[in-house]
Amino acid sequence: MYNVDPPTVLLQGTQRTIEGETFSFTCSYNPGNPALTTVYWKKENSSNRYTGQTLRLPDVNRTESGEYFCVAENTYSSGNKGSTNSTMILDVQCQLSSLVCANYLYFGFVVYMYSILTIHTWINPIFLNFLFV
Repeated sequence: MYNVDPPTVLLQGTQRTIEGETFSFTCSYNPGNPALTTVYWKKENSSNRYTGQTLRLPDVNRTESGEYFCVAENTYSSGNKGSTNSTMILDVQCQLSSLVCANYLYFGFVVYMYSILTIHTWINPIFLNFLFV
């Protein structure tokens, strides 16, 4: 009988990208024993599973900010799995080329300011649009 070890996933940290760009990040891991390793990504509080070592999000938007887990697992001859994961925090920031964009927390409501004169407010589940002239 030989030793079996799960793979190890290296620390991922925080990654920043700009809204509208394609975000791509590769998970670093060391295979265990056996060396054949399956790697995938999962987002916190989501059932979505992104297959492969590289997480790729085309045309990323701010709602995709959050915690993502890189999971690496191998299967032993007994059928049991060895699994390890590490967290990567994705921070999608507003594109400032043509917009002034900021988040404000005002009495529990999130306010997104898209330009100097227009403010869009989401009060779950109602969307309000204010235009200051």
